[in-house]
Amino acid sequence: MTKNKIYILLILIVAIATTWMFYSSPSEQSEERVSILATAYGTGVTETLTFKFTEPDGTPTTELMKHHDRKIHVVIIGSDLDTIAHIHPQDFLSLNEKLESGLYAVNYEFPKAGEYLIGVDGMNSEGAITENFTIIVEGDEQLSLADMLPGETTKCFESSKEDGLDRYIKAITISEKTVECPLGYQITFGSEEIKAGEETRLSYNVKKDGMDVTDLGPFLAAPIHFAIISEDFDLLLHRHGTVDMKDSSMDMNGMVMEGQMNHDSMVPDMFGPNLISDSLIFPKKGKYKVFSQMKHGSEIITSVFVVEAK
Repeated sequence: MTKNKIYILLILIVAIATTWMFYSSPSEQSEERVSILATAYGTGVTETLTFKFTEPDGTPTTELMKHHDRKIHVVIIGSDLDTIAHIHPQDFLSLNEKLESGLYAVNYEFPKAGEYLIGVDGMNSEGAITENFTIIVEGDEQLSLADMLPGETTKCFESSKEDGLDRYIKAITISEKTVECPLGYQITFGSEEIKAGEETRLSYNVKKDGMDVTDLGPFLAAPIHFAIISEDFDLLLHRHGTVDMKDSSMDMNGMVMEGQMNHDSMVPDMFGPNLISDSLIFPKKGKYKVFSQMKHGSEIITSVFVVEAK
């Protein structure tokens, strides 16, 4: 083997290793790297959730990288599997300016009492730092029982107007947001046969007023975000998706035929109506609720569908 071939082989090995480091499963990257400073909260008040990021040697993690437009993503899901929030410490700059190194916080008002699952995602030069927490919220009005019925694959959802820069910090309750199609966005959901432990993809088609929505835009530097919750409420996966290449506005190389690219994220500035998830793995058999978030103008569209892994 020539020297040039050896150098090329080494470069490929390094590239593959780097890709694996950044995109391998969070459980392989983030053991005991994040903790939450309290686990009991109440309703009717603004609560502060504070997270501590540490290095393997116990020192504070100070160098976090921006990924999908934020350094840390916090996904909050109620045990009714209808209530969701997707917020970030960078949405609360004045709150975080006062914190010690390695501490990051968000403010949140829990809409009802009960159990909540919280997923926290960060990233540094070594890879993903991810952890899930279960907390208890006290109060009089309780979350309802979770509904895991498959339901329709075409539903209509109301949107929420962002506060600027993809910021929306309030709770969204999907059961209260489902509306008649003339008032909201019609989303048709599809999936391949889902087998536990095997790769699969999810697909979405978006319409409004009976017409394809072809001017969706990036939300937090991705065409679509996912929060996937298992029916036993012990697993939360935060994943992403991309533009479906069958859209006529895209050529075979994924470039936009009309309009400009978002160069920070290499996501088209406008796309639609078809979106598709990255390759997903549902780790165990059972039902899952799949939340998705995408953006149209200043509107953030949140949907939810049920799937079953066999």
